This record gives sequence, C-alpha cells and structure tokens, in this order.
Amino acid sequence: MKPIRSLLLRRLFFAALIAHFTTRAHAQSHPAGLPTADFWVEGNSQVAHAYNGAVDQVSSWRNFTGSGLLFTQATVAARPAYSPLLVNALPGIVFSNAQSLRGPSFAPANSAASVATILIVANAAGDGGLVSTGSTDAGGTTKGWFARLTAADFQYYHYDSVPTAIGISTPKLAPGWHIYEVQKNGLNITLRIDGGTATSGALAAFTPVSAGALAYTEIGKKNTDYFTSGIAEVIVFPTTLDAAQRPAIYNYLWQKYNIAERTIPKPAVRISSPSNQASLPQNVATTLAADIESLSGFSINRVDFYVNGAFVGSDPGAPYAVSWKPPTVGQYTIYARAFDNAGLIDATRNTNDSPNITVSAYNAPPTIATPAAASAPYVYGASVSLSVLGADDLGEPALKYTWQDVTFSGLPAATFSGVSGTNAAKATVATITQAGRYYFQVTVRDVSNAKAVSDVVKVDFFPVATALSISPLNASITSYLQKKFTVTATDQFGQPFTQSPILSWAVNGGGSIDSAGLFTSNGTSGTWNVTASYDPTQQYPTGPAGPIVTSTASVSVATAPANLDTDGDGLTDLLEGGTHGTKAYRADTDFDGLPDGWEIANGRNPLVSDAAGDFGNGLSWVQEYRRQFILPNLDSNGDGFLDGDTNSDGLIINALGLSSSLTDSDGDGVSNVDEFLRGTNPFRTDTDGDGVNDYTDVFPLDATVSNLLFTSGDTTAPTITIFTPFGAALN
Repeated sequence: MKPIRSLLLRRLFFAALIAHFTTRAHAQSHPAGLPTADFWVEGNSQVAHAYNGAVDQVSSWRNFTGSGLLFTQATVAARPAYSPLLVNALPGIVFSNAQSLRGPSFAPANSAASVATILIVANAAGDGGLVSTGSTDAGGTTKGWFARLTAADFQYYHYDSVPTAIGISTPKLAPGWHIYEVQKNGLNITLRIDGGTATSGALAAFTPVSAGALAYTEIGKKNTDYFTSGIAEVIVFPTTLDAAQRPAIYNYLWQKYNIAERTIPKPAVRISSPSNQASLPQNVATTLAADIESLSGFSINRVDFYVNGAFVGSDPGAPYAVSWKPPTVGQYTIYARAFDNAGLIDATRNTNDSPNITVSAYNAPPTIATPAAASAPYVYGASVSLSVLGADDLGEPALKYTWQDVTFSGLPAATFSGVSGTNAAKATVATITQAGRYYFQVTVRDVSNAKAVSDVVKVDFFPVATALSISPLNASITSYLQKKFTVTATDQFGQPFTQSPILSWAVNGGGSIDSAGLFTSNGTSGTWNVTASYDPTQQYPTGPAGPIVTSTASVSVATAPANLDTDGDGLTDLLEGGTHGTKAYRADTDFDGLPDGWEIANGRNPLVSDAAGDFGNGLSWVQEYRRQFILPNLDSNGDGFLDGDTNSDGLIINALGLSSSLTDSDGDGVSNVDEFLRGTNPFRTDTDGDGVNDYTDVFPLDATVSNLLFTSGDTTAPTITIFTPFGAALN
C-alpha cells in the first residue's frame, strides 16, 4: 500500500501545481499603446500541462490575443518541458531535440511586401529554430520564414518556392537570456539583440509561397532544426513599431525578465562645443552642443545641459545644443546628460553623462556693430556729422565714445560737438578751420575700460569761394581797346582760394567780356559795370547749390584820338574799329603774318588769313611783305631775274631769294649768301670786272680801284652800300 499511496500523493501534488500555473494571473500587465499582436505567448500564463513520468510537459500554449489553445503538441515525446522558475523566477518552456509547439499560420506572410515585428525572449545557450511559419513539402522541406539561433548568429530567412534560403544574420551575444527582434518592412530587414545596435539589410527578391500554402506557425523548430534551450515569450506584431512603441515593449520585457541592466548599452555623449579649457566672453551668448550616439538602437529622447551642476537647458532633437551666457568672470564646469527612448518607463536604465569640461569667462571688449561713418564723403562747408554704434556684453548704453582727428597733414585739428567720453558722443559733428582731407576715428570703451577702435573715416572738405574781390575796381580805356579784369577769392574759412575759381562774367554795355574777364570795347563811349559771379555748382558739379557770390567793377570808355594807332599797324584805332572791322589792339587781325595796314594798302583782306597766296612770282605774300617788295614789280631788285626764278640746279637766283646754305655758285670763294650781303653777283667771280675776284677784291663793286692798293694821293675809301633782306640800308 505504501508505494501506491506515495504515487497518489505525488500525482495530487502535481495536479495542484498544474492548476496553480494554469490559472495564474499575469504577473505584469502588458503596456498600453501597442498594436494588436498576431500572437503573444508567454510562459507565465495559459499553459496546459501533462505530467509524463518525472517531467511536467506542455501540451498546449494559449495565444494571449485570442481564445483557445492555439499552440499544441499531441505527440507526447515531442512535447517541451515546463519550468516554473526558468528566468527571473518566472516560468518558461524548455525545448530539446524533436520538441516543438505548432499552431495556425500567422503573419508575416511569405511575401516581399509584408510588414511585421517579431520579438522572442530566449536563452542564447541553445541553437535551432525559434519561430517559423510555412508548409512542409513531401521531402520535409519547410517553405516560409523563420528566425533561428546558430552557434554564432541570430538569423532571419525566407524559403521561397524553389526553395532558396534568403536572409540576413547578426552575431549573437554570450549565453544568457536575451531579447531577439526582427523588424520586416517589405524586403528591408533589421535585426537587434536586446535593443542594441541594429544590423540592417535588404532581402534579395524571392518567389513567395502562396498564402494558402502557409499552413502553420511553429515554436521551437524550423523544419528539422529544433531549438535546444528555453523560450519565455514570443510576440508577433503585423506592423513595425514607432518611436514610442518600441521602448514601451522593451522596457516591459527588460523589467519582467531583469535582463536590461547587463545588456542595454547607454547612449554615448560628449560636449562638442565649447572645447575644454576654452575662454568665453562674459555675458555673451555661447552655444553648448553635444555629440550623441545611441548604442542601444533606440532613438535619443533628449539631451540636458548642466553648468556647475545647475540645469541650463534641454534639446529634444539633433543637433543637440542650447544657448548660455557666462554671467560673471570665472571658471565653469559643463556636462551633458543624454536620454534615449529605452527609458520611457525606467529612466534610470538609459541615461548617461558626458565627461566634464571646464571653461573660463572673461570680460569681452566691446565691438563695432555699426561702422563709423560720415554724413557725406565730400563736404563743401566747415562741418560734417559723424556716427558709430558699438556693442557690448553689458549692453550698448554702457559704452563710452571718444572721437579723434587723426589727420597727419599739418591741418588744424578738428573740434567735436558734445561731451567726449560719453554714450551720447556716438553721434557728433566735426568742425574744421581749413580745407583739406581729414581722417577721423572713434574709440569705444566699456565699463572695464576694454576698448574697440573703429576704422578711419575719410572726409574731403573742399574750398568754396565765399567772397570775391575784382581788380581793377575802376578802369579807363579808349574806343575799341580791351581791359583785363582779375578776381581774388577767399574760401569759407577766410583763406585765399587755393584753386582757380570758375567764374561767370557779365557787362551791362559798351562791349563784351569773355570767360577770362577780358573786356573788349565796341566803340561806345560811357561807363559800364563789369560783374564776376561764383556759383559753387560750377566748381563742384556734385556739390551743394549756392550761395552765388558776386563782385562788380566799372570800365569807362572814351573816344579814341583821331590819330591814335595803338597797335602800330598803320591804321588808326577809329579806322580799325569803325571802318575796317580790324582789331585796334592787334596789328595782324587775321594772324596771317601781314599787318592790317599793309594788307589794306596792297589790296588784301585783313580779316582773312591769306599769307600763303602767290602773286605769280613764286613767292608767298608773307615773303613779299617781309622783304618789303613793291608790288606788282615782279623783279624786285632789277637783276634780270623774277623773284622766284631758279637756275638749272634749283637755286633761287634772285639775290633776295637765295638759299641760306653756303653754296658758292661762281666758285670765287664767297658764298652766295655772303655775296648777297656784300652786294656782289653770286654768279660772277669778278663782279666789278677789275680783274680781281670778289674774294680778294676789297672794293668788289668799284672797278676804278684796282687790286688791293690805294692809288697815290687817294685817301678816301669808296662808299659801300649793303641792303638788308628787308631793304634797310647799312651805311
């Protein structure tokens, strides 16, 4: 009886134990906000047990999302074992060779367009198929998808209708309990272990098995490849998970199975700006920036920044940065704290602080915000407006401005309006006392006397005539003559005008006046007003208008005496101005080289330049005039040759027309020019025929005086008359 009794007690114990685990409530509620799962099976609920000898076997595993025992195993030998304390004091199912649970087919279908997320909590000590779906052909080959562990990798594959294995893998972690994730989005596959760094790839194109051919889903097996360790939970969502859903399900599984702390890497974080030991200007905004890298595969939730342990700002998105101003001079310690989305439920498991950096703040000198400038680069008065605007970490109103004249040309220094060294002095008026090019510069200082110096401002002050003095003030002339008036000017500084003022001249009668101030009488007697005017816009077309400055003088014109010939041209002033229209003050009105009187006397027009005309003898009019020829006598000196005739070698044989060269035409040793000057014939060696050639004959024009000797008792030398080229006798 004792053995029977003992066996009965044992069976009652296991029956109670089975009833306990079968009806046990969920140890932890599923997180909210997740998509509806195709199936969700977990070891701590809805497991049907069948005692088989010394082993508590699993005959079915209920799908949490539906009703009924969907994953079953009818074959006793193929049933996995149930373990009430498999991981973290929670139950699970332990598989070994030839053990699995099978249920209806679930997504993802074996298609290139399907979308799904598969999560499996399993022990890495085992290998073999974790979850698979598809059908088995006559030869026992599974066609569909599967997730499996090998000795080295975590894999996800498809078998198409050929069949051909298509998929990707990632190295598995060391033995222990891990969360294996497959995310399928069409042909794009991402694998993660414990939410760590993702391994992504694209599936090659494949020919899917028809949906109807996917007859089952199997846990713990892929084809004939059986898993050899424990599985605690399997979840399949028919969609990908968003940034909130992934951390929610991961935190649920991490806490439930107590595996997160040893498997989930924290985000990497470092301060990227400013650099360590940087010097920053006090009270000037600087950027605190951090470089973040998620090592868990979860996106970064936010980055907080701290200065001297105090929170100064947070940034939820890349690039992660906040603005901060060092409030005082001194040293500051800065670090950043990064959060990834793994911590939405348990924040202590996903934060990480950067290494500290140290910076120092100094008083920053002011800067020039608006460059120094003048109201105009060219000034025609005595003053110009100057302005500048600085910037400072304590605000512009704390700045002080000091203007300087930095001209180095010896000009008198400018003066500035207002009180120098005040904030109001940022706008001032510079006044100068002498025209010239000036250079101005301003120094800007802050409360600590740190300074900024502006660029130099160049201003050209141009002289403008403000007073004119005309000279002579009272002039007198006679009819048809001229009078020159001049003007001296002083500029706006009372200095002599350094340029020639551009003037306008006017006269109210009695003649005309040109732009140079030269008055010309028209013969009308009287006293007339001459006015000189200065308009600044004539001197400087781009300058300011007016005021126009004038000065007036007078000129009295009296009738010229009847015999007055001012220019000595043989015509009286009254004849020139009143009759011939020639200039009484110019001997040659038409500038042709012929005096007006000579032209009138010889029938020429004194108002038309005709000096080059030829009367017919080969000489121009001006040549005839210069030799004082009497026209129309064509052989002026009676030598038998016309004035312009030449001999066979081209030489002008008229004495007055001889070449100025040293030609000796008759070979008597006296040049043609010298013969002309002496009055001898350049074509005869013995002009007077006394037998002595002209070179040795002292009296070459007197045949009565023989040779070089005076006759006895003859003590009077003969008179020699030599004519100049213009007919004046030399005695």
